[in-house]
Amino acid sequence: MKRELIKTIPYNEVKFRWIRNHYDIHLNGTCIFNDNLCEFKNDNPDNHPDEDIIMLKIYKLDLMGKIKWYLMQWKFEMCIGYHWTMNKKLNAHQRGDIIGNLNGYINYYLNGIINK
Repeated sequence: MKRELIKTIPYNEVKFRWIRNHYDIHLNGTCIFNDNLCEFKNDNPDNHPDEDIIMLKIYKLDLMGKIKWYLMQWKFEMCIGYHWTMNKKLNAHQRGDIIGNLNGYINYYLNGIINK
């Protein structure tokens, strides 16, 4: 899957959808750009939000890329929680509910062991 660079935009202009990696700032994940699901990537993670204008690269996703990202997000939400999902439609108890998703993680893990 070859990624096509759409644009490089400032960090504060990105409409984040789901964060996959975060270390002081969001490193990569999905965002909404021109009403399409896209992948964003920070190629310079050493920048701190207070120091410079941080630029993120926005990549176009094909159908398989979108499916891959949706599945990664779904698996994370079922096993860990909703705390990195930037979706205003979720209720407050759904965002960051790690304990509530512990049961989902245990079921996912046990199904993987049992079905081997």
